[in-house]
Amino acid sequence: MYLSKRLYDSQEKINFGKPTEVLVAHTNANCFNFKFSVSPEELMRYNADLTFPHVSDRTKIVLWPETAITGEHWIKGDKVISNEILKIPSEKVFYQNQNIDLITGITLKEKSNKKEAYQSVLSPHAGEGWYKNYNGIINIQSNKDTFDYRVKQVMVPIRESAPYAKYLYKIPFVPKIFRHSHYAFRKEDGKVIRGKSGFKYASLICYETLFGNEFTKYVRNGANFIFMHLNEGFYDSKEIIQFTKNMGVLRAIENRRYVVRSSNYGVTCILNTKGDVLEQIDEHKAAVLKRDLYPSDYLTFYSRYGDFIGKISVATLLLIMLFLQFEVTREMFRANNGGESLLKPL
Repeated sequence: MYLSKRLYDSQEKINFGKPTEVLVAHTNANCFNFKFSVSPEELMRYNADLTFPHVSDRTKIVLWPETAITGEHWIKGDKVISNEILKIPSEKVFYQNQNIDLITGITLKEKSNKKEAYQSVLSPHAGEGWYKNYNGIINIQSNKDTFDYRVKQVMVPIRESAPYAKYLYKIPFVPKIFRHSHYAFRKEDGKVIRGKSGFKYASLICYETLFGNEFTKYVRNGANFIFMHLNEGFYDSKEIIQFTKNMGVLRAIENRRYVVRSSNYGVTCILNTKGDVLEQIDEHKAAVLKRDLYPSDYLTFYSRYGDFIGKISVATLLLIMLFLQFEVTREMFRANNGGESLLKPL
């Protein structure tokens, strides 16, 4: 208890940068009767109308939840190509403030030369050919025709990924079992999202937020803030929502970064580097939070080495178990051989 209190108090001594105002949306977009029922343009305008009236001259970051932008948005090279839907924010927020990073979840597509069902999807539209779907994050900025992005790396088993898909998909009935798995593919990643103000963001999606090691990659790459984008509209379990919120508390403590969770239906909150909840929305209503964040480039032991202590602990436990098994075997040997040692001298 004493050590924990000392560690908690010591965070006041970390040298943080100048405050940056963040605006985070709690969209209350129910997945069953709204989010995936309305058109991508209508959903974009809904999110924009909720968020952008609260933008001030000090606002530098706006956050929306996972897949807050639906529809077809194409990747070309290492950028996302702008389209009419992605230009909608320019009608509102960028007219007021030219220095904003709109960090949001989005559904992405990319042309593919892979022609296997476990690697790509064959478009039903003539001439489009094979492509890949991604659950992604995009940084929409003013006066740009292309945008930075990253894609989700850690997939939900069965729902988003099939184990050993290259081999399992050759079995006739397997593709039907994993029929949803082709809606999300991986790309080699680890890059941070770079903002207009020079800050770097670790923006992780849904299931990724459960894995501490995923965050350390981005923190080591210079991320000053941690953002968690979630789509919690598929369930209404308070226990699950509280559990995923607690993962945000852990990520804040592990990396000593401000953490912002943007959820469409669960808990949207802002956490400081100690894991304290500064602001929170946990009701089924559309609302926003606004707060100053303090950037940090401080690296904790966990940020540097990840689950090193956990791995050492597991290895030590295995060694202890082997040693105990050896001792039990030796004692049994002695008992069966009149006290003779299992290890005979040469």
